[in-house]
Amino acid sequence: MKFFVNILMILVIMTSNLFAQQKKGELTDFELKNGIGPVKSKLKLDKINTKLAESGKKSFNEKCLLCHKIEGKGMGPAMKNITKKRSPEFIMNIIMNPEENERRHPEIIKLKSQYRFNMPDMGIKYDEARAILEYLRLIDKK
Repeated sequence: MKFFVNILMILVIMTSNLFAQQKKGELTDFELKNGIGPVKSKLKLDKINTKLAESGKKSFNEKCLLCHKIEGKGMGPAMKNITKKRSPEFIMNIIMNPEENERRHPEIIKLKSQYRFNMPDMGIKYDEARAILEYLRLIDKK
């Protein structure tokens, strides 16, 4: 019985520490490495799905290309080699949740100092963000 009480106490302490950390606005280790947003666990990526990448290219050209060039500086960072610099989860989280990342994520806050414009929320949901990620993976494979 004492064993179960000790386990319960440990769980209560761990949970309260997590809530305290989140209340202070600090990021979890996962968020620091992978951005803030709906992607909360590591993605399982297989070989590049060219059909999905084509869909992602269309979305990228419609919603991202105005600010993000593939190569060369635009109003936002260039996308060439982005999948080598950032995790897939980070890329998807910044696409789906740019405003909170710009307010709270230290890497994005630092990056903002190089660009004068905020990344707008384009209303991109999970499936479309995943397609854009696949397109960026395809570009970086070439």
